[in-house]
Amino acid sequence: MANKEKAKTRFLFTLLAILLISGAAFCAVSLPRRAGEAEATGGVFDLTGADLSKTLYTLDGEWEFYYGRLYTPEDFALGEPEGKTFINVPETWGNQGYPTAGFATYRLTLRADEPELMLLIPEIPDAGVVFVSGRRVFTAGAVSDSDGGAGTVVAVRNAFVPFETVGGRAEIIIQASNAEWMESGICYSIEMGRPGALQGDAFFRRVVLAGFLGVAFAMFLYHMALFLHRRSEKAYPAFAMVCLIIVLRFAMETNGLVQLFHPKGMGAFLTALYLSLLPLHAAAITLFTHTALRLPLKNKIVAAIYALTLAVPAVLPFISPNPGPFVYTSLIPMAMAAVSAARSKTLRENPYNGLYLAALIIFIIWAPLTKRFLGDALFMPGAASNLFLILSQCVMLSIGYADAREKEQELTVQNAILWQTARIRADMLGVLSHEVRTPLTVMSAYAQYVVEDMRRQQGGIDRQTEQDLAAISEEAKRLSELTTNALRLSRMGATETANGEAPLETSAFNIGEAVRLIAGLFRPVMEKQGRALTLSLPDDMPDVNGNADALSRLLWNLLDNALTHGEYGDIEVNGGADGCNVRIVVKDGGVGIPPELLSHVFERGVSGKSDGAGIGLALCKEIALRHGGDVTVESEPGKGTAAALFLPIYRDGGGADE
Repeated sequence: MANKEKAKTRFLFTLLAILLISGAAFCAVSLPRRAGEAEATGGVFDLTGADLSKTLYTLDGEWEFYYGRLYTPEDFALGEPEGKTFINVPETWGNQGYPTAGFATYRLTLRADEPELMLLIPEIPDAGVVFVSGRRVFTAGAVSDSDGGAGTVVAVRNAFVPFETVGGRAEIIIQASNAEWMESGICYSIEMGRPGALQGDAFFRRVVLAGFLGVAFAMFLYHMALFLHRRSEKAYPAFAMVCLIIVLRFAMETNGLVQLFHPKGMGAFLTALYLSLLPLHAAAITLFTHTALRLPLKNKIVAAIYALTLAVPAVLPFISPNPGPFVYTSLIPMAMAAVSAARSKTLRENPYNGLYLAALIIFIIWAPLTKRFLGDALFMPGAASNLFLILSQCVMLSIGYADAREKEQELTVQNAILWQTARIRADMLGVLSHEVRTPLTVMSAYAQYVVEDMRRQQGGIDRQTEQDLAAISEEAKRLSELTTNALRLSRMGATETANGEAPLETSAFNIGEAVRLIAGLFRPVMEKQGRALTLSLPDDMPDVNGNADALSRLLWNLLDNALTHGEYGDIEVNGGADGCNVRIVVKDGGVGIPPELLSHVFERGVSGKSDGAGIGLALCKEIALRHGGDVTVESEPGKGTAAALFLPIYRDGGGADE
């Protein structure tokens, strides 16, 4: 319950943070700031007595309008020209009863006490020319007075235009022509104010916008890097494409960065590219919805609708600059994907999937809603909805990535525990098998030796005893084969001995007696094989400080290794005191160890035989080192191998001689 409460709190905090960030972006970028409420009436905008020190004004209202005519300041200087009507600004003249494709002239008389002012000229589709007080101050493209404005050269841009009032008056004349664009004339508000205040406000908005685009581009780079790291996550490149398209789209958005800072603005190609980004944006969002929420696209009819409603509006702008209603068809696949997501079980996996669905629905209805009811009152209203969407997408992917990493770490820990358990089991199996195999071999050999010895004695051996001894020999062989198989299995999991072994309990150990005892056990086995074991030890062999069980195991392994790897050669065991150490050397007459293998003989799993476990010498080395001694091996191909054991001599009251 506590974890659920924490998860709920984190979700609410995340939701609040996204809402606050998106809301702040909306207020900073989209909402009008410091705007006065005056409007033009009868072609006159009167700001006489108004305070323009901080307040900005939009030159909205009723302008003089001359459709189908391109008048210059000289024409107005000669008197009132023909065709005068009035039109509301900002609004496309196509919505006010005039043919969309055409040309016209706007005129506004401005009255203000402020001597130095500035205009921010917005986008004028398709081309425009602005005159202030008789002087041409702005040109975008080439205005045409041919039929329907067909000769227009498209170029859409913004500009800051400073001007001076003369006698508290200024005249603003705008020529515009539209060839085929869906909007025409002054569609967006012309802003006016003191130069510092106007530029400061405009740059602030665009700096915030640039920051948003920088965040989106960083998200693009980051998630592409994640995709290179985790190629199975198809949602990463889909989201990266969403972010990249947002960067390109809002850089070219109406009255945005390219239109203001590019000297020539946006020509026909960039305008068509901008329009094609809208369906591409919808395609990336639709793809992300299906991949992130694991929504299969099995229905061919749905796939065909997706292809048609996305491909047509993406290609059409390059054919005709007026795509008309096809602009909004790209909303269809996003809406269909949202419906599929709402019906999907994955939506209930975590609340962040639901957050993304809510953001997607808001995104789908936001653009037509703001366009229909708010018109051009907001500056780039889509920035906030896009920010809300990509933040929701990013959070959903981040939570999914964190969950996947947590599961991977849990599996890693579980695998480490299983591996450690398997390694310990393999070590135990290897050691036990290795320790049991040689005594079984000795038992089998002794049983056969007893049978042969009793046969040579007077009276021979009775049948039952011979059968019993044969059974002992056969069972010992069978158990030896079982341990051999266990050794093969243990070799697959054997690794270095774990650290942190318990300390050995040591005392004075008569190593000479131990060597003689173990050699005596091996001698009958070798004699049975037609081999000899010779022993040369001094009677006054000093004791060593050690653990009796461990050192007996060490000596047994040295002799067993010589017996096993010495082929059919004899074995020599000699020893003595060498300074502060006792030295025991076990030499066999086998084929020797290949030079390339000699440096690895103390590594577990390394054996000169294909069926060897590679444990014996490794155990000898470990036991010797734990006693402060060492084991070395010398070998020459064809001349056998000599293994030398060195152990510190035991001193009364002082343990081993240091």
